[in-house]
Amino acid sequence: MSVAGSNPTPSPMIAGDALDALIDPECRATIRREIASVDGAEVYFIARLDPDQCIVEVEAHAYGNQSAVPALMQYARPGDVVIHNHPSGHLQPSDADVTVSSELGGRGIGSYIVNNDCSAIRIVVRPFKPRRLEPIDAGVLADWLRPGGRIADSMEGYEERPQQGQMLRAVAGAFNHDGIAVIEAGTGTGKSIAYLLPAIAWALRNEEKVLVSTGTINLQEQLIEKDLPLLLRSSGLKFEASLLKGRANYLCLRKLDYLHRNPSFINLGEAGDQVAELRAWARNTREGSRDDLPFVPDESLWESVMSEADNCLRTRCPFYQKCFFFNARRRAARAQVLVVNHHLLLSDLAVRAETGNWSATAVLPSSRRVIIDEAHNLEPAATDYFGARAGRRSLRYAMRRLLATRTGEGLLQYIAKRLHDGLWKLPPNEHDDVMQKLTRELPIRHAELLAAMEEAAGRLADSLDRGQNAPLHLPIELKRRIDAAERASDWWQEEGEAPLRAVIVIARQYLEGLRAVERKLGQCLADEPTPANASPVLELRSATNKIDSVIGRLMRFVGEGTGECRWIEYRRRPHSRRGPDVTWCVAPLDVAPALRDNLLRRYHSVIMTSATLTVEQRFTWLLRQVGAEDPTRLVIEGRDAGQGSAAPPPPDAGSRLLTTLALDNPFDYDRQVYVGVPMDLPEPTAAGFEPALAEFLVPALRISRGRAFLLFTAYSLLERTHQRLAPELERMGYPCLRQGQSSRSMLTESFRREVGSVLFATSSFWEGVDVQGEALSCLVLTRLPFAVPGEPLAEARIEELRRRGLDPFYHLVVPQAVIRFRQGFGRLIRSRSDRGAVLICDRRVATRSYGRMFLRSLPTQNIHCADVDQVLGRMGAFFDGLEDQSSG
Repeated sequence: MSVAGSNPTPSPMIAGDALDALIDPECRATIRREIASVDGAEVYFIARLDPDQCIVEVEAHAYGNQSAVPALMQYARPGDVVIHNHPSGHLQPSDADVTVSSELGGRGIGSYIVNNDCSAIRIVVRPFKPRRLEPIDAGVLADWLRPGGRIADSMEGYEERPQQGQMLRAVAGAFNHDGIAVIEAGTGTGKSIAYLLPAIAWALRNEEKVLVSTGTINLQEQLIEKDLPLLLRSSGLKFEASLLKGRANYLCLRKLDYLHRNPSFINLGEAGDQVAELRAWARNTREGSRDDLPFVPDESLWESVMSEADNCLRTRCPFYQKCFFFNARRRAARAQVLVVNHHLLLSDLAVRAETGNWSATAVLPSSRRVIIDEAHNLEPAATDYFGARAGRRSLRYAMRRLLATRTGEGLLQYIAKRLHDGLWKLPPNEHDDVMQKLTRELPIRHAELLAAMEEAAGRLADSLDRGQNAPLHLPIELKRRIDAAERASDWWQEEGEAPLRAVIVIARQYLEGLRAVERKLGQCLADEPTPANASPVLELRSATNKIDSVIGRLMRFVGEGTGECRWIEYRRRPHSRRGPDVTWCVAPLDVAPALRDNLLRRYHSVIMTSATLTVEQRFTWLLRQVGAEDPTRLVIEGRDAGQGSAAPPPPDAGSRLLTTLALDNPFDYDRQVYVGVPMDLPEPTAAGFEPALAEFLVPALRISRGRAFLLFTAYSLLERTHQRLAPELERMGYPCLRQGQSSRSMLTESFRREVGSVLFATSSFWEGVDVQGEALSCLVLTRLPFAVPGEPLAEARIEELRRRGLDPFYHLVVPQAVIRFRQGFGRLIRSRSDRGAVLICDRRVATRSYGRMFLRSLPTQNIHCADVDQVLGRMGAFFDGLEDQSSG
């Protein structure tokens, strides 16, 4: 080991099998690719090591010579290694190498020299071994949140919350003991501070990155813009935090520049007018993220300029140092706390599972500790991510850039013109072959593929239309499960599978031709990899990959994969010019094994939290959904529990420390909320429910003076109820807002601004909407949020539970509905000063045995089940009392 101020003494050169213990093979491949991308010139990398001192993460940071090295100092940290290549293949360090390595060594950073194919390494300064992980002191951190503590004192109007301290201790315990903590913490607990503070302390103390994954953009913004800056100001801890989004959220400067210089490259129509606006924004934005745009870009334009992995020059790009995506990646690599969403986390897990890479950077930087907020959405997000959807529109969308059906313009024509004009040179025999493909073969295959997809979608649509026997002027929207019996039927074989397989056959031929052109052009332009030459070829590769992806999803649908549900979705809009829409869908029946093996057994510490994780105060449902019901199956893969930990493993070495904690709610619901159940309303399935509901709501909303959320489980009931009530409510002075009129954020803002508003909403409004104060004083849950009957995936999961001898109603249907019910209930009370009424218009909560599961899961048991008049009377008295308190 080198010490500060000493001259490094190079070690012998290491090659052959010994390299595997020194540097991960995937990292060697990354180094080779980066060096090759700059034609063998000098490249400087920053590498990070695992506890065995093996390099497991590497990224290029500087190019050319030692003059670029100072730029590395802000990114490398003690324990890292800086690697650079000698293009000559002679690995003896020069005087300049020794000088740089000495400076790096003084900072605790190792130094290696490699040859261009990374088959040999010379160690100049050995890496500094990381110290044993050190536990964090939960007691000290909890004291910071008490009156007189450094964080409490920095917050105006701070109120101590014992639940926050309890949660902090549980999170710290999971970090210290390589444990899994599942924590239910209601609104007002301060849960984000309770997990961020120990996460930051752990990351700084042990130099380990911590991931925080959320389910919604709103929570990401709260963490990045409010909670983390607060802790940076008040805690005294010096840390970096960063938000990393999916790659497609970032602008690609090279693609934008090329589009500006070559406006005929892609026919954008009127959307081309936005190119100048994008360029002006790009000059001033720091993040380069679509979310920061001051206008909504045209979809086709954004697709033309967004960052993509298969449409990237990486280090050869003239904009590499300015690249928004790679700058975000660099900030992420530097940060101690990295905020992502569930989709990005799952994408990272999927890549790691497929490649076997559990230590180097994949989609995200390597990490051993993860916090999953809004964890009740993890299983649905995993189901969506590991599923697949493809249809007529998605294929046309993937193909549209290659060739416009009406004009014949597109990327194929653009490339052919460059070849024809002599801007690109191919050998004569290859030139004729490529031109034949571009001008004749590929356009024919393109048209054949579109026609085959129209045939497949059209035949299925016609067949479904006949089965519905609905008049042509009426819209149709349906889902039909294609189970084993259906797949074997003559109907499906003739109308479904055969046309779909024809699409796949033609697509393979089309893709083969596209790949052949891409290879020829790539070879031709390898000697001149300028953006002007590379952009069209990269665009061709990207479009080809998009088509390949759609076809891959269709192949999965017709494949024989087990443990999956398949269904088709059909939508007919009589007045739409786009025609009927058919989508083929696949989803896994159970994502618990994937989450257990790729999340719980790979991360050393996993914290899951949300306001709604329990059903009847028990975590059984969630633990089963994420694969955590059996601690003996959660031992960290790749080592014994406790190895490298800050504390010994649990007493039972065959299991893993699993902590579940349901915190008391910090709000006084018995005092802050009136909960009424009108028992003489018909059940929601009865014919008279809709008019009775409307008749009940008019006086109820008069009592609350509007200021209400009306939450529905089906859009059809929402629309009919809105039609019944809106005219009268408007006459009473209560503006009516309806989901679908504008975006969720705009509707929420209108609701806050227009005093007395009534918002009719469904689906996403049951969670994630935060309206504090008297603007929201009445919440109406029109019916229990059971899944829509006939939903294909729910049906398939129900059948699977029955096959396993379990009651699906109590193992799936009711727990799902209870979690959603609790989310909806939680919209009303968001602070200690909030007051209001919750009206549950589904009497089954009191009349059915399963109804008790809903009521016992609420934060108050002061629930009034009575006839309509009594419910309204008590509700009126409750609001009168609020006015008396206000006037008093």
